[in-house]
Amino acid sequence: MSQILEIVSTIFVAVILLAGAILMGMVAIAGLSLLWRERRTALGKTRTKESPNFYSQIADTRVGLYQSYIDRAFELSPTLEFEEDDPRLSRLLEKAVSNDSLSDLCLRVMIIQYTRADKYLREKYQRHWVEKVMNREETDFFPDPWSIVFAPTTKNKQET
Repeated sequence: MSQILEIVSTIFVAVILLAGAILMGMVAIAGLSLLWRERRTALGKTRTKESPNFYSQIADTRVGLYQSYIDRAFELSPTLEFEEDDPRLSRLLEKAVSNDSLSDLCLRVMIIQYTRADKYLREKYQRHWVEKVMNREETDFFPDPWSIVFAPTTKNKQET
């Protein structure tokens, strides 16, 4: 009788441990799923139109000023394709920041968006590029600014 009791209690303990392991596995999978979703959002991969507008800090009254600096950049390079440390672009951006308190980051992202846009459509909107990138939800022929900002983070994470 004691052997039967011992076998039953061993089976009972095994079932309890198995149920606990299954429950812990389910919790771990749910947790990993949440972490994966958060990580993808942090890397800008699942950003949606509900994401904050990247250019929201630019007042409507300053759009023309931003466009004037983009126009000057077009004078330096008609395609806005610059070498990484192009001194001409650096001087232009320094002037935009120091003289007119514009955002260096916003200007750089606008330039990158132009270089990565559909070649035909970007030329069509060249003279109104700032307005176009600030109202991106109306069109989708150039990358989202968040994907550009988070691209170096994504690249570095993939390399490690």
